[in-house]
Amino acid sequence: MEPESIYRELCSVAEKLGVVVSERSLRGANPPTKSGICKTGGRYIVVIDKAEPITVRIDLLASCLNRIDLDNVYLMPAIRTVLEKKERD
Repeated sequence: MEPESIYRELCSVAEKLGVVVSERSLRGANPPTKSGICKTGGRYIVVIDKAEPITVRIDLLASCLNRIDLDNVYLMPAIRTVLEKKERD
């Protein structure tokens, strides 16, 4: 799969889980801000710096999704491979 397709599918998985994925420009943010995951009001939110390369965004989103129970959502084999690889890293 192409990186853009992997990223879109990871975003789709996040949506099915009720995880909000927010892409924002974090350059020059005050205070300085990094991409990551947080839980507020019982809901996960993943903030991703849209200036990051697609491979970095994939790694970040995969790392965040690995923190959540994925047993009840269908994962395409290619996506499962990405998640398993990131979990081993």
